[in-house]
Amino acid sequence: MLYGRNKETQINHGYINSGKYRKKFNDITESTKLNRLIYQYAKQMLEHRSGTEIEDMCWFDIETEEVIASKLDETDRHVIHVDDNLLSKLKKYEQIIPIHTHPSSMPPSPADFNCIVDINANFGIILCHDGKIFIYSAKCHVDEKLWNKYIEVFRAEGQDEYQAQLSAIYKIQVTFILRRYDYGNQILR
Repeated sequence: MLYGRNKETQINHGYINSGKYRKKFNDITESTKLNRLIYQYAKQMLEHRSGTEIEDMCWFDIETEEVIASKLDETDRHVIHVDDNLLSKLKKYEQIIPIHTHPSSMPPSPADFNCIVDINANFGIILCHDGKIFIYSAKCHVDEKLWNKYIEVFRAEGQDEYQAQLSAIYKIQVTFILRRYDYGNQILR
């Protein structure tokens, strides 16, 4: 793949710069300033990775309303590498919001949910290249083997990959709620 030439992961620049897209960020937090900053980084990251299968990520501190760290130089597809130094830095903050791009425009993965747990974040935001935004949270780790089993079952029932992932999220959420865990919600905007 030539860098930036993947038609399936190109963003709609008109939509990403529209008022309709901007409004999706208005109520993410109680802070207008932080919402505006998240929106600015969202646009920057989507523009940067348009036409690629590479993700960008950054972390915001709710208290200071500033960017704590960012990973805008990844070269591997569909992954953000977080080393021990960055993880240690992130754990020093009490209220973090991680945001990252999903070039494939898919829902949160087990790795996304588990990242929220590992850094004790309130919630995370996924910016899809097709303009969707997922806001998600978790209070305990998602078992990737269980996740994959659910995906396999839902795919066998005829669901496409996107719908199977949404169904897996719902199934795992219900499973954990029934086990008396506070698992969190997934919100699509």
